[in-house]
Amino acid sequence: MNRRKSYHWVPTASKRTCKTRIWLVLLVAVLLFCFGELIAYGIHNQNNRAEQAALTAQYKADLLLEQQAIKPDQTALEAIPAVTPQANDSVAAINRTPITTPLKHVFFQTVGLTRKLFVPLLKRNPDTVGWLTIPDIIDMPIVYRDNEYYLTHDFDGKKNTCGAIFLDVNHPLNANSQNLLIYGHNMKDSSMFGRLTHYQMDNNYLRTHYTVKLETRLESFTYLIFAVLRVDMDINSTGFLNFVDHPTFSNAMSFRDYIDQVYQHSLYTRFLDVDENDTLLTMATCIGDDRLVLVARRQRVGETDADIQRNLLGLYTR
Repeated sequence: MNRRKSYHWVPTASKRTCKTRIWLVLLVAVLLFCFGELIAYGIHNQNNRAEQAALTAQYKADLLLEQQAIKPDQTALEAIPAVTPQANDSVAAINRTPITTPLKHVFFQTVGLTRKLFVPLLKRNPDTVGWLTIPDIIDMPIVYRDNEYYLTHDFDGKKNTCGAIFLDVNHPLNANSQNLLIYGHNMKDSSMFGRLTHYQMDNNYLRTHYTVKLETRLESFTYLIFAVLRVDMDINSTGFLNFVDHPTFSNAMSFRDYIDQVYQHSLYTRFLDVDENDTLLTMATCIGDDRLVLVARRQRVGETDADIQRNLLGLYTR
């Protein structure tokens, strides 16, 4: 006995409508997710800027109190931006010849009484190692832990896409650290290291924003930016420069070779003298798939603003 099979016929139009609805639901879900992420990003940015403004205001107030408390006979000593004695011109000329003696200068003081203005910062975050200031560009604390945590956490340890300004884990602030490497996000709202991108546009910007102030819990230093680089991270590219593996230098020759490489990749001409007795400060941020890198050296004992302005006359875009 034959039984007829029954079929449930669904019109083609109904199938298409069903698929369309599914795609619309998925599209709406994706749009809502993206919209939520944008809102969260905006909130993080706003909170970060507000908290940073309050933190900076308090730090500046404490710094002013510290400066006012300095006795007159100490003022001249505090104004000296470097702790490493520099050779005179005749000795410097002799030192230009290649040598292999390891560099054993004391570049940072690491033992001593913590300055009062750093006490509140250390209580708030024990990872604090310094404060970085470039007028009109950056005015923020520097933290040190590893190269991951502060990519996604702010100064107070809160989850935040803005992150924090942090010292590279392989470049600790030690007595023999001749080169500090500091990272920060390139934020579109110009916060964090976002304003560093101005340095690649016009040498006039460097002429008016070459000074970097570094405060540690024990000392205060002034650095002078002498090179701006856009580094390709592909090691096989001619635009690649290994700027991450130089916290110290084994000898004067290795230091000079590195400075030569920095100047070769710099967007600007060689206008400031840098030698093996100098201490470096490197700042890096992402710019697309590349890295924007600024390199500065510590202002030398006896080096005046007039000296620096005279050197800036040789600054041109390459």
